[in-house]
Amino acid sequence: MPLTLFILAVAAALLSGLIGWLAVHFMVRSRNQASFWRQRRRAGRRAYNLSLLAALLLGCSLVFCLASWVSTMIPDDNKEDSVPPVVSVPTATPSYTPTTTASPAPSITPAILIPVTFTPTVTSVPNTVAPSQVIPSVMPVTPTLILPTLPATPMPTVAAASEIVYAELRLVAVDDAISDTWQVVEPDSTFPEGVQRLYFYFSYEQITTGTELQKTLLRNGETLMDRTDSWGVGESSGETFFFFGQDEGFMPGNYEFRITQSDQVLVSTLFTIEPAQ
Repeated sequence: MPLTLFILAVAAALLSGLIGWLAVHFMVRSRNQASFWRQRRRAGRRAYNLSLLAALLLGCSLVFCLASWVSTMIPDDNKEDSVPPVVSVPTATPSYTPTTTASPAPSITPAILIPVTFTPTVTSVPNTVAPSQVIPSVMPVTPTLILPTLPATPMPTVAAASEIVYAELRLVAVDDAISDTWQVVEPDSTFPEGVQRLYFYFSYEQITTGTELQKTLLRNGETLMDRTDSWGVGESSGETFFFFGQDEGFMPGNYEFRITQSDQVLVSTLFTIEPAQ
């Protein structure tokens, strides 16, 4: 880059010098040859233009020279330092090679056997009578096994499951209203569409306090309402009622009311709600 700017500066300087020389040459020549003032004016204007062009080229050469000098002063960060390539020299690695040395076979030296003769010597031994050893007789004793007597443990008795005592219920009437004395008004089996409450009157006997009774209202065979309550009216016989209600009123259809105890239906009744005329 600095070399290119330097070459451009030199070329601009040479070109500006050439143009300046031509301007001076034309100016001198026009003044010597022109006889009229108009031709002299034209020649002077031409020389003036060439002088301006020469001055412009000279300025460009100065700018190029200054740029080349500045570029040489600024260090080039992108220039990579030349690092000589590292040549890997193979290094000989010593390896251990086991050397087997043949050992000489052992030599067998023959042994010389010298016969040895033994002469037996007879020694008289006096006759001695060994005392007789008396071995006591031991009678084997057989141990008697005594088994411990275990006390008789009575087997646990399983208590029989308590039988379920079902309540005795009997449906009395179905009504859509109730009197001030909690009695039926006009019991019926057919009611108009939109009735908001249905009252079910029934009598009871032999029912224990706390017995759970499930009340279910079905419409066209499908469960519409379902409720389970613990009995708390009393254990003596009597009559009471239960009701289901809907604020928007019951829709027309075939209805069934059931009271169930432990999946056992105690009482059931059918009635109908007819559409409005």
